[in-house]
Amino acid sequence: TSSSSSSSQPAVASNYNISIGNRVNTNAEITDYGTMLSNININLARFNGTSGIVGDASEDQLSELIYGVAEQYRNGSEVAVNRRLAWIDEIIQDALQFAKELRRDEENNWVKQFPEQVHASVDELNQTTRTCLERELNVEELIQSVKDRSRNSCMENVFQELLDIREEARNNLTDFLTTAEDIEDRFERCVDLQDDFDDEMSDLHKGACISEILLGMEIESLRLEHTVRHRTPDLEPLLYQAKASLLECTADLASYAFNASVAFRQWIQACNARN
Repeated sequence: TSSSSSSSQPAVASNYNISIGNRVNTNAEITDYGTMLSNININLARFNGTSGIVGDASEDQLSELIYGVAEQYRNGSEVAVNRRLAWIDEIIQDALQFAKELRRDEENNWVKQFPEQVHASVDELNQTTRTCLERELNVEELIQSVKDRSRNSCMENVFQELLDIREEARNNLTDFLTTAEDIEDRFERCVDLQDDFDDEMSDLHKGACISEILLGMEIESLRLEHTVRHRTPDLEPLLYQAKASLLECTADLASYAFNASVAFRQWIQACNARN
């Protein structure tokens, strides 16, 4: 219900007056509820981003502002989610570039140099030792085992895990956006309350209900970034460790190549000892 005032009549408190500073409470009786309802006026003006509306606002205008607030919150949620996903993509892209550099170094060093060094070592052996070595150890199989180790999909597995977790994060954040779509339903509860309390306190209940929701939305809005981060709690440790996990793949290959070279050297020493 809305009422307006003229210059010849005292201003009448309006349940839908949303302007800060022009609310006039002309009735000190408790049935007026004017002071209590001023809370919703301030909240609406704050959420609408302006206190420039003057005079009384109709219930349609109030509804329009409420749904505008809902849309503003939803847009803010989408921005926070998109920013989070963009950050995830940035980390993964950086890890991908790091992996390419590791793979390039790996191919230039361990995979390429190991067979060259093994063949050079075999060429330096005398014929007797070489014959012994060929009986005890298949040199080409040893070399191939290092090559196979470099293609064991270690890095690919790390990336697949990152992509799987990213997909899980996207699903969690999408679910969060879905819950943000029921904001209008929250306000419908306030309308239902007014129907339930069809008496002089009806407007008070509606005002308190809307004010509670708006304040809750303000809190949620301020927490959006924090909320979005905590919708993906397992993601950050894995992202921050992505480069280390990729480097572990190269370290594993280096360790494997070293162990293979030790075994190769031991066979040479054993063959030399038999001569």
